[in-house]
Amino acid sequence: QQADKASHWFAGMRAAAVEPDVVTFTSVLEAHARAGRLEEATNWLGKMEASAIQPNVMSYSSIVNGYAQVGQHDLAAKWLFQMEAKQVMPNVYCYNSVINSCAQAQNGPEAALWLERMEAKGIRPDLVSFNSVVKAFGRAGLASEAFDWLERMEQHAVAPTVVTYTSIAAACARAPPNVSPASAAAAGPAAAAACAARLLAHMAERAVRPDAVLQRTIDRLAGSHRSAGSIRATSEGCADGDGSARPFE
Repeated sequence: QQADKASHWFAGMRAAAVEPDVVTFTSVLEAHARAGRLEEATNWLGKMEASAIQPNVMSYSSIVNGYAQVGQHDLAAKWLFQMEAKQVMPNVYCYNSVINSCAQAQNGPEAALWLERMEAKGIRPDLVSFNSVVKAFGRAGLASEAFDWLERMEQHAVAPTVVTYTSIAAACARAPPNVSPASAAAAGPAAAAACAARLLAHMAERAVRPDAVLQRTIDRLAGSHRSAGSIRATSEGCADGDGSARPFE
């Protein structure tokens, strides 16, 4: 385990009378956080402070991301607040970790609040920030809100990618919360087809072509291969291998 090796080398430094610095402590802390040993990681943060070494943004972000990765959104948010209280400014990576943890929990409103909080702090949201908010609403089946955030990301001059559209397609395919199964079944085919049409019209305007995964979802939403095929022909564009989208050259 890298965490155990890091602790061993740290002990060796101390035994050799070599004083650790912020990089040393942060490396050990990060190794524990990556291993999922988050309580030990926070203990190392305490050891840093006890040694009169101020943790930096990398120290805190390792803990914030560690808790976010295991779905403990409340603790990720707590440590982000704590770093602010210590006058250590969180970066976009820290906020994205918390926003993505909201997406994993299908909590769109909370994800949106964190993006807005980031903006209020003067930190510019990036593609990951917006995609995570869209994903949060998409996983909750809130297509209207997902479309709203698609528009907002473009207002911020952030171009949507295939990943963005895939999250919206997921929202189109899911019944929103608090909708009875009977109501969802009654409205399902027509609503899904309308949602798919809106999605594909948006993509076609930007010359973005769906990848294979998104196309299969679109086919299901459209309800027939014929209608999906006609739309496919209008959405001519290219998707790069990393999931980003670019128009035809």
